Amino acid sequence: RGENFSNKEMIEKVLDVDILFLETDVLYIESMIEKFKYLDIKFTIANELEKVKSFFGQNMLTNKLIIVNAESLTEDIIQSIEYIKTNKSLLSTPLLLISSANTYDDVKNMFIDTVSIVSSYNITLHQLASEISYSKLSFKTQEKIETTLLEKKRLNVLLVEDDVNNQLVAKAMLNDIGHDVNIVLAIDGQDALDKWQEQEDNYFNFILMDCQMPNVNGYEATKNIRTTNGGKKIPIIALTANSSDEEKQKCKQSGMNDFYSKPYKKEIFKTIVSKWG
Repeated sequence: RGENFSNKEMIEKVLDVDILFLETDVLYIESMIEKFKYLDIKFTIANELEKVKSFFGQNMLTNKLIIVNAESLTEDIIQSIEYIKTNKSLLSTPLLLISSANTYDDVKNMFIDTVSIVSSYNITLHQLASEISYSKLSFKTQEKIETTLLEKKRLNVLLVEDDVNNQLVAKAMLNDIGHDVNIVLAIDGQDALDKWQEQEDNYFNFILMDCQMPNVNGYEATKNIRTTNGGKKIPIIALTANSSDEEKQKCKQSGMNDFYSKPYKKEIFKTIVSKWG
């Protein structure tokens, strides 16, 4: 599914860079070009050191970002990465490594000092922009890039979901994203308000709110939480099977910060944590 207009504006703002993609897989290259084609972003593909040197030799004043597909770590690409890591003038260039679950541990050990690692082989533009924004990758300083995505966090999450199966799936996925997640479950909107008020301000990192629930639905629960102490700032993310524009607008009007459509997927929860956690 394509990015909507608001996502497009956000992505263009975050990705105000020239991108160097180190890749050898032709099909993967084509898929990435398809994702980037409607954005005004300079996108260069390289699979050998000389092309990397040429990329950095042009437009030295522009912001640059390097993306590496961990599934394509050939000797030439590893050599290119080593060149970047050992060149003082390039040390502040963010290097984003896209990794599947099968290669995550290996590449983490190889590049932990210099890159941010995204454990998502089929990354979307929105995820990419979120990861870059979340990692606070700096184009303006010579500071060492911090691998914030690898730091284990303690997160308190209020999960508001009435369906037992969805509860189990959401819990399993939240517990499988590499962070220490404490999940407080609410089974409807009124229960959510009660659980929210039982805790001190700033206890929860974010709320996952199902929209269609008995007693008090997610829209009303969100409005109620927004009227409480601390309720104005807590990120509330809608989880709904309805992905229509009307539904998104309804969620926004009720005070929700973000919107993710069911069925639940692990990458959804990883994106939520990277953006709001």
